[in-house]
Amino acid sequence: MKQHWLTRFSYSEHTCLLMCLLCFHSTLLASQLGSAAFTLATPYAGADSPSAYSFSLLPFGLEQGGGLSCRYQQVYSASEFSALGGQRAYIDWIAFRSDSTFGRGFGASLPSVEILMGITQRNPDGLSTTFADNSDGGMTTVYPRSPLGFGAGGRGSLASIILQAPFLYDPNAGNLLLEVRNYERIPPPYQPVFVSGPLDAWEISGDAVSRVYAYDVNATNGVADTLGLTTYLVVTPVPKLAIALVSSNLLFRWSLAPVEFMLQQSAVLGLGVEWQPAGGIVATNRATNGNFGIEVTLPIDPKAPTRFFRLVSQTASPGPTGIQAANGSKQER
Repeated sequence: MKQHWLTRFSYSEHTCLLMCLLCFHSTLLASQLGSAAFTLATPYAGADSPSAYSFSLLPFGLEQGGGLSCRYQQVYSASEFSALGGQRAYIDWIAFRSDSTFGRGFGASLPSVEILMGITQRNPDGLSTTFADNSDGGMTTVYPRSPLGFGAGGRGSLASIILQAPFLYDPNAGNLLLEVRNYERIPPPYQPVFVSGPLDAWEISGDAVSRVYAYDVNATNGVADTLGLTTYLVVTPVPKLAIALVSSNLLFRWSLAPVEFMLQQSAVLGLGVEWQPAGGIVATNRATNGNFGIEVTLPIDPKAPTRFFRLVSQTASPGPTGIQAANGSKQER
């Protein structure tokens, strides 16, 4: 589905009227210009508690956990994403923490792993033991089934995974659901340094995470409990299109994101609309806050007193469609 910001620009002699509308196929909200990716850790990342602290070999450590394969789902409460201020954001990197007590350094080459993300209305400690009942409208593949290099430098260090397809998450739509399908063990002989070690986890009823798992990647049902892996996620707010009048030019700016956005323009909206690349001079610059963004400079065309601009990405995203004004709450679907 397309995602885009829409801006209308019109002028008469020395008067400029700028009106920004947020138009989207996915009910997008956006961050301030120049906003950058940041790391979100959940739950209780970096802390240790004797009463609730735990660890898990699942879903990556099959060689020590006794299973030939594994299907694993973990839910993260939307409240953990409060730093987004209700905005949508891309997730393109996740990491898990090698257990600070029983963990170790390792470098595992897992033969076949698939990772998916989705939305669920089920809360932590409320996941169904039937895997299919936990997702709203299906799951999105963010790491297609393939070998996975997974390693940590030592106790308390991170084992990271770069997702091949960023997931667009909307905290307003529900809780985040992660699914890992580990299709097979590493071939023997097993040496600890070459298999996944214990990962940091928490076992607290009523916290922000819980899981359901099965020692069979093809299982339709599993075992649910309150344990959840400490997880780090890199999130990047959806870029917001900003426009400024600089001399006889229009200057458009938006922040970089894990997916590519394109500036388009049309002389009309509704019947007869025809979106075309806006063209212009494109540059990548660093904002005053140190974040990188895209700038497009377009000369004002006196023959076109009204032009509409939109920022478009072809990235598919879940959620309802609609139109919403940036300065109001009216929404049409």
